[in-house]
Amino acid sequence: MTGRLDGFDFDVLFEVKPGTEDVYPLRQVVFDHPIAGRQPVPILDRMKDNPTALSEYLREQGIEGAKPVHVFATPDEIPWLTNLLLSAVGTTPGGKWQTLDVHAQRIGLVVRAGVNETHFRAVAKIAFHYALKVLPDLTGFEPEFNAIKQFIWEGGHSNRFVHKQGEQFVLNFRQGYRPSCWSHILAVTCNYNEIVGYTQFFAGPRSLPLPYRIRIGSNPSRIISRTIQHAHQFIILPQTEKSGYIGVMEDLQTANYVSVGIR
Repeated sequence: MTGRLDGFDFDVLFEVKPGTEDVYPLRQVVFDHPIAGRQPVPILDRMKDNPTALSEYLREQGIEGAKPVHVFATPDEIPWLTNLLLSAVGTTPGGKWQTLDVHAQRIGLVVRAGVNETHFRAVAKIAFHYALKVLPDLTGFEPEFNAIKQFIWEGGHSNRFVHKQGEQFVLNFRQGYRPSCWSHILAVTCNYNEIVGYTQFFAGPRSLPLPYRIRIGSNPSRIISRTIQHAHQFIILPQTEKSGYIGVMEDLQTANYVSVGIR
């Protein structure tokens, strides 16, 4: 993720301090490119004794030939980072070094995350196995599920099965409520025509990503009956919890004061 520290006119790379919501600068070199401008580049462990790795990274990012203008590192890293820059790009930023310890401040951050086919296969697998768990009449060997199993095993066109929803499927979320702890929420509906799964990952007090809708397959039963719906919340307990468990599963039916509204 990137953000801008007080007193700097360029973006810096940050990482989250484990177990907290605080961030701190990565070990990095800020390069100045004549076209791309100032770009922060992480200095990975594999680059320490391998200047070629840094050169290749710059080339892959399209900033080959850029000059280092600022470094964020600890004092003991300065000697080997100096040698790395001299070997990889032939110059250093002079005295423009900054330790990783910066004063506490609030900054805006930009997080970029990409997903690939493997991600959507995992989402489909979670929804499929959840459906088999809460719909005990299913075995998973029904021919109606051959297509989604083929996608889970071998990949393919994810938009046949997994779709990002434009709105939340938990009614409480639509009304402005948020979980008090980090949670994953799974739901499934089964009607005469089809079985559909819903997934909501990493919902929390200040985070509410959009959920997925997963078409699992046609209903093998083909018996006319009321729509069946199940939903569960998988809660990640605070570290102060003394029960010995890191999480719990709660039934999200009306009796537990949460209604799941699925369209």
